[in-house]
Amino acid sequence: MTQRRFLMSLPWLILLVPGILSAQPGSPGRPAATWNDHPGKGRVRQSFADAVASGKSGQDRTGLTEQQYTVSSPDGSRQLIYTYDHSQPVLVVNGQLRGKSGGAQSFQLPVDDGFTSHGLFPDNAGEVFAIQTDADDGLYLIRYQPGTEASQVLQVGPSGSRRNRFVPHFGAAGKVYVANVTESRAGVLTGVMVSAFDFGANRVEEVQFHPVSAELRAKMSTRLPEGRYDLVRFHVDAQGERTIELEKHDIAANTYRYDPFAVHDPAGWQPRKQQVRIGERLVFRLNAEGKILSETVVDQFKTDVVH
Repeated sequence: MTQRRFLMSLPWLILLVPGILSAQPGSPGRPAATWNDHPGKGRVRQSFADAVASGKSGQDRTGLTEQQYTVSSPDGSRQLIYTYDHSQPVLVVNGQLRGKSGGAQSFQLPVDDGFTSHGLFPDNAGEVFAIQTDADDGLYLIRYQPGTEASQVLQVGPSGSRRNRFVPHFGAAGKVYVANVTESRAGVLTGVMVSAFDFGANRVEEVQFHPVSAELRAKMSTRLPEGRYDLVRFHVDAQGERTIELEKHDIAANTYRYDPFAVHDPAGWQPRKQQVRIGERLVFRLNAEGKILSETVVDQFKTDVVH
């Protein structure tokens, strides 16, 4: 059974199946040999850091197929290093999970046709969580155990808004929260979303959408219009209160325009003179029931010229 048939077989997936996502020896530091544009192939959502790196030149430049990602578990006890192999007909993630003891587990996960990868994240227990979306921005959170090769998938169906910049928070007893930005089809920020996944109970516990209020939108309108908002921090405290921080990002260049919904593409990976701009932050605070406590604009402006 392919991952696509596995993922799309039910509208709400709650599965725990050993071996569906097989573990194989991988080499996270090895660049892919070629770029394979297989029709309908899985894709990788480009981060802001990727977008900045795509325009660098000289000794600071790293090729797209050589991009390596490192993510630590919340307590810092484990480190996940992974790369995307674009040279195969099916997009593959080669990962290596390392512990403080020095041991390492190598594995390989597919990103099937029609799906977009938004990154992999390790928890404190040594499990790996992959965030993917389908063509309609339906959200799939995949829990994978490198040691046993067991996998579990929970899905949140699509909506009328576009979803992006997913950030997880690992709670207790198998509970995982995921926050993301929502935009209109025209690229206008419409709000933030929080989903709670209870893997112990095998269910999606909540899906909350919080639109940008009229008051916050009025404050946003007085700031510089250039740039798009990316989610840069998400935290849930012991009382269940959530903090979501968005930051405005932009890249000014003659031949390039920053698009947070762009995917990895060698055509956009070209040296250029560019100005990286980081603008204000939007901070949302919500209680444990998902009700808005406050919306705050934190003014800042940073800029740098990258060659």
